[in-house]
Amino acid sequence: MTGLINLVVDNFSSLIILPILTMIIIAITVVISKTSESRSAKFYPSIAFGIVSIVLAIFSYINFTKDIGLNVAFVSISLATASIVGIITAVIINLIDGLKLTYKDNNK
Repeated sequence: MTGLINLVVDNFSSLIILPILTMIIIAITVVISKTSESRSAKFYPSIAFGIVSIVLAIFSYINFTKDIGLNVAFVSISLATASIVGIITAVIINLIDGLKLTYKDNNK
């Protein structure tokens, strides 16, 4: 357990990128959902992050034994995590919008 804590403390500067990246993708998703009329437009940034993550994962798999392979794998995992969070946020926004429409239809 001490080794894990030391590992997190030593790499804290690179681990702080993940929450910042997730907040950015959530903000982009919310802004797109407010400005766009399309229901699927809010998924586009997350899907783009996911595609970039897959490409980087393939690149890191090819170069895994080199120094750059592990760094690219970390970036790929960070982008994949942000992509999943963005997709979940977009689904929640879709659910809320659907509930609002259903509530308005039921009150008429």
